[in-house]
Amino acid sequence: MFTKDDYEDIIDLPHHVSPTRPPMPMRARAAQFTPFAAVRGYGDAVLETQRLTDREIELSEEEKAVLDRKMQFLVQVQKSHPEIHIRYFVPDARKSGGEYREVSGKVKKIDIYNKILFLDQDKITVEIGPGRDADIEHGIASFDGDTIVPMVTGDRIVIRKSSKDTRIIKVNNVSFLETLRKKMSTN
Repeated sequence: MFTKDDYEDIIDLPHHVSPTRPPMPMRARAAQFTPFAAVRGYGDAVLETQRLTDREIELSEEEKAVLDRKMQFLVQVQKSHPEIHIRYFVPDARKSGGEYREVSGKVKKIDIYNKILFLDQDKITVEIGPGRDADIEHGIASFDGDTIVPMVTGDRIVIRKSSKDTRIIKVNNVSFLETLRKKMSTN
């Protein structure tokens, strides 16, 4: 057993500060004392188990008939591009259940044979989701083949429709990007 007297010769010495190395950040110092993960992926498995999903609601025949009448009405008025709000279910890729999502927009087109409703949306969202076993996914986004942006799980790109139209006239075989690069490099 140690007593206070065992450290008496060093207890009041000043704290050492290295003249050549910067101090270690508190977060890195704390990481030295975190427990060793003996089972790889266990923490991710616990988080995945805690993640909640919704149960898909089973519609009654009457509710299905109401939806069918609403779709028939939309087919009749689709040329006027009515504004609608839709709530739909997306099954989860890793466990039972899923989530309900909502979208609003003007009806652009209805494909009654394939049962697809197209909306004239003002924005499109692209998000990198987790990989198998909750691994981090890596990817890239490329804009017109010119700018490349690295992406990881959780990163999201939102593409919005501009309020202005752009008219492009092609007068020769030189690409728009090539012309733009030349103009940018001369300035």
